[in-house]
Amino acid sequence: MSRSYTLPALLDAVAAAPLRQALLALQASPLTVDASQVERLSTPSLQVLMAAALSWKAAGHDFAVTGESETFASIRGLLGITPDLLPSGPRA
Repeated sequence: MSRSYTLPALLDAVAAAPLRQALLALQASPLTVDASQVERLSTPSLQVLMAAALSWKAAGHDFAVTGESETFASIRGLLGITPDLLPSGPRA
């Protein structure tokens, strides 16, 4: 069964550790991460998402970020984070 998780609007450096904990609790099945509400995104939080994507892939589960807000998509692009590093689905 696929699960979903909606990212909060504020994903600053302080939010990285709670994000990691939330994702760890969901790691036993495919996951779709909704990024449509993200208004602020830090590199540490983006690193948590990329590490999660690698963990899901290693476990043989699907992981995708969907509904990327303009902010999320812009920062992803500025940092050169390609879909092979962080799988993505349709934008919002």
